[in-house]
Formats: sequence, structure tokens, C-alpha cells
Amino acid sequence: MDIVLGSISAMEKKSSKALNLSFKLLQKRVDRTKVAYVDETSFRKEAQTRYVWTAITDQGTLLRVLKARGSQSLKLHQLWVQGP
Repeated sequence: MDIVLGSISAMEKKSSKALNLSFKLLQKRVDRTKVAYVDETSFRKEAQTRYVWTAITDQGTLLRVLKARGSQSLKLHQLWVQGP
């Protein structure tokens, strides 16, 4: 099976669209929880730093890649809803 860059992008877009509702439902459940364990890890991509934010709760685990870090990103609702 031959895979080209365009087909990977198309599959990514299709998967993202299919998972959007599930992500939003989980996002609301995690946002309403009283305790969340949050971690931020940085990495470099194309000479720019990105941050992987992970929120772990009894309701689920969410992961986002953002351009920013800092205490404002620790607000779960802001972190998951506003995005990069």
C-alpha cells in the first residue's frame, strides 16, 4: 500500500472530525472534576518550542499540544477550550 503525504493529512482530518464529539464530552467531564493532575512537557518542532499538556482525572485523561506554557494554561477549562 502506497501512502503519500496528502493521504496522511486527509486521514488525520477525517479522524479528528470523527473524534470531535467524544473529545468535547470528555473535556466537559474533566473540566468539572475537583482534582486534576496536570503535567507540561516541552519539545521542539521546526525550531519552535511546543508544550504537551496532560490533565489526568478520575473522569479521563486529556492531552493537548499548545504553543504556550505558564500558570494561565493550568486552568483546565481555558486549556482545553481555547487551544493554541
